[in-house]
Amino acid sequence: MDQSSSRLRIRAGAKLFARRAVLALALKVLWAVLNYLGVLFLARWLSGQDYGQYAFVMSLIVFLAVIGQLGTRTVIIRFVGQYNAEQRPDLIKGLIGYSEKAVAIATAGICAVTAGIAVAASGMGWIGSPWPVVFGLLILPAFTLAETYSGIARAYQKIALSLVPRDIYWRGALI
Repeated sequence: MDQSSSRLRIRAGAKLFARRAVLALALKVLWAVLNYLGVLFLARWLSGQDYGQYAFVMSLIVFLAVIGQLGTRTVIIRFVGQYNAEQRPDLIKGLIGYSEKAVAIATAGICAVTAGIAVAASGMGWIGSPWPVVFGLLILPAFTLAETYSGIARAYQKIALSLVPRDIYWRGALI
């Protein structure tokens, strides 16, 4: 009886894993297709210079989001599991709260410095207008915090939910 019940648990776990994997893959494919179509639409709709500005600003946002993350997504994934095993919800709450604050403060600083650089570059004649960069920076805090929340969901083994910030909000914003 012991072996048959463990086999049933293994099968149930495998089925659950397969369902979650299929859902995660479907979400990724769906949003990749929508993102591709959105980029094609923008390329047709905008002039060459406007699309170049859009591509530059979005590339800058993605790069700055990696810096603004401060590695908190990986830290959260690593330590929430450990703190759960040790039954230390106080440490989990502190880690998540600290991560949110650190990412928000770092991102605000990055936005201020980058906006200042864009304005200075415009004043020196290196770029035409700083406004595409400045307005693009408005979505940077949402991107970095979305990655933090994605790490929290992944730490709690909510894989489909962990894909939502990056694959739905982020790609939706790109569109």
